[in-house]
Amino acid sequence: MSLTAQTIRTILLALAISLVAFAAPDEVAAQVTSSTPTNQGATVRGVVTYADTGHPLRNARVLLLSNDGLGSTGGNPTDGRGEFVVRGVPAGRFVVVVDAPGILKPREYGRVQKQLIAKFKLSDKRELFTEVVVNGTDTVNVRVSALRGGVITGRVVMEDDQPVAGVNLNLLRSENGKWVVVESAVGDFPFDQKGIKTDSRGVYRIAGLPSGDYAIRAFEGYIPTDGKPIEDGAYTDAALMTVYYPSATSIKDAQPITVIEGSESTGIDIRLPERTPYTISGRVLGPDNDPAAYAQVIVERTDELGDVEDLIQTGATSETDGTWRVTGVSAGDYLITIGGAIRVGTEEEVGYLATVPKSIKVRVNGDVVVPDAKLSAGSAISGRVTVDGKQPQDPYKLFPAIVAVDYENGDARPFNPLRRARRRFATGAEHVNKDGTFQMLAVAPATYWFELPGRADERMYLKAVTRKGVDLLRTPLKVTAGADIEDVVVEIGTDFATIEGEVTFPQDQPVGSAKRTARDLVVVLAPATEATRRIGGGELVMVQPDAQGRFALSCAPGEYFLTALGSAEIKSLPGPINDDYFKHDPKRFTRVKVRGAEKLKGLTIPVGFKN
Repeated sequence: MSLTAQTIRTILLALAISLVAFAAPDEVAAQVTSSTPTNQGATVRGVVTYADTGHPLRNARVLLLSNDGLGSTGGNPTDGRGEFVVRGVPAGRFVVVVDAPGILKPREYGRVQKQLIAKFKLSDKRELFTEVVVNGTDTVNVRVSALRGGVITGRVVMEDDQPVAGVNLNLLRSENGKWVVVESAVGDFPFDQKGIKTDSRGVYRIAGLPSGDYAIRAFEGYIPTDGKPIEDGAYTDAALMTVYYPSATSIKDAQPITVIEGSESTGIDIRLPERTPYTISGRVLGPDNDPAAYAQVIVERTDELGDVEDLIQTGATSETDGTWRVTGVSAGDYLITIGGAIRVGTEEEVGYLATVPKSIKVRVNGDVVVPDAKLSAGSAISGRVTVDGKQPQDPYKLFPAIVAVDYENGDARPFNPLRRARRRFATGAEHVNKDGTFQMLAVAPATYWFELPGRADERMYLKAVTRKGVDLLRTPLKVTAGADIEDVVVEIGTDFATIEGEVTFPQDQPVGSAKRTARDLVVVLAPATEATRRIGGGELVMVQPDAQGRFALSCAPGEYFLTALGSAEIKSLPGPINDDYFKHDPKRFTRVKVRGAEKLKGLTIPVGFKN
């Protein structure tokens, strides 16, 4: 092959590798085998084998994902011996990425953020990946041991055993007493949004699952309604007509499926019972009792609240006369939420109005007509956003958030965040203008804290919120009905603090020993107060120490819990680590307080305690 052809082949392979899944080794095995300098970066050579048989994993796509989330380097698929080569690798720490059907993958894959290795360690409690460190010039050899996940397979049939094709399936896993949707198993490829469906024989197969208890939820896209012409609903949306294995209509009656890695759970057949689809309908009115067009209507099942961290819902939009209709609703209890930007007035004088969402509870045992929902404009909050005291350069994404205060526990999280997000209606004004001004419309009467979620990775935090001399980071904002609150100044800061230190093992287990090393550790920083959580976005900060146990991390000003966890401690955790984990026993962790731009050095952090 000529040099030109080889170059073209490499480019095509790199382009083909766009999304991948992780292989799962038991331990890292990397060794420098050459020290020949090159200007083209390092070379990583390796072999991928199945952990249970030792046989090579053929035709699997391989690349290296940078630990800091800044990019990836592509390589060629594995050959008949499971071997691969990745060239042009810059210096750094990488996760070896392998895409192969049925192989276990880290749960956090798909959320490409900094410190991937630390996130993977904490989310899976074991290493479902291979780490490799390169210096940018040498050739490194690595062995990847791929773990086969468990498999669930079965059919979806009607009561007369006739197979049903094209049925939608959701996989849920039992975690901490709740059922959580497993997106990473969809289509045997992490975070594939296409979904799992039955084939023409009604058969489905879900592979690559870690051990645990699962539930399967099934529903048809549309269901036939006998005896009705098409214009009257011969077929109707079946999003609310869900069924769990084996034929339960509620998660409370679902039979869990125990999955063991490397094994196949067969015969998990789901039988769809005959149920009558009902209709919920109603009408939306504006503040002046005129019909409200284009209102958003969300219908949610409420029988699973508290058991499932996911919502079963469907929706509709009101017509020009304000009427709306949702079909395909099974018997049960539902919550209807109506809101959004509505059109009001006559054809000659049309206007649009952002409205406060209104909720209605209904019990369905037949067709239901709910009372008219009269929407109100609510209140408005307006002001200006600055970044480090100046007009923002990229203001559009800096829209602040408000969260209702929960007076019972003193924090700003009174609702399930998922439910709050699903019921949030866009008003069309939820952005910051080029001059830094913003306006919040359709704000319901309540008392609110300000937040700036999702900006920590961009080194931004909520530095100050003031209005007419009142510090709204210390005193929440009270919004009354119909109020027009102006002159709110939201200042975003970028002067993150730096914390540096060293992790120490117990005296009988020094850093660098054969049993436990600094590479085994994850340093975790978590907000210690609600104020710090609101200012910095509330996310955990995780970093990997170097070979000598030294670490450095950056964070927004505030008070934090700081700890270091090794594999033994991570495996003993009762569940995923979060803010609440630190609040249960704060004496086990080092508490630190930092100011803006402060450099806190010289901390000594012992490895976290076992539970």
